[in-house]
Amino acid sequence: MDNLILVGMPCSGKTTVGQILAEKIKMEFFDSDDYIKSKTQKSIEDIFSEYGEGYFRELERDVILDEISVFHNTIVSTGGGMPTKFDNMERLKKCGTVIYLKNTVENLNERLDRKNRPLFKDPNAIKTLEELLNTRNSIYEKADIIIDCASATPEEICDKILVSINSMNIHF
Repeated sequence: MDNLILVGMPCSGKTTVGQILAEKIKMEFFDSDDYIKSKTQKSIEDIFSEYGEGYFRELERDVILDEISVFHNTIVSTGGGMPTKFDNMERLKKCGTVIYLKNTVENLNERLDRKNRPLFKDPNAIKTLEELLNTRNSIYEKADIIIDCASATPEEICDKILVSINSMNIHF
């Protein structure tokens, strides 16, 4: 298990933190949403509108089976819903150390770019966020490491991750 897999809500900082952390500890970086966009030549929003959420979640599962499962020394940023469908969280845990970037609804709402987030198009996005977080939180909390990101910068979050990894004697 030499991968670090970042999970959490949309806008929790998975991509930003993952890129900084990868550079800091000299690991590869992989963003599952970017991979899906590249593979399909479509935006996530277009995939949702043309094929539906179910199809997108199947694409995410395929990414675990076909890509993440063969990675080594890679930091993976997952889509927010990836760990919550099928048996994806269990599969992710077999691929590496899963780290939940936990944040508050208020912080997530401030960061939300509604234009590019299919699940948050409605004007009541904060209510949607809150409901989604309540639904997903029990799955996210199955992660090996939980990092409180509420008032931390991406660099501080990286430092918290490194402290947690070191305390668990995880070596890369």
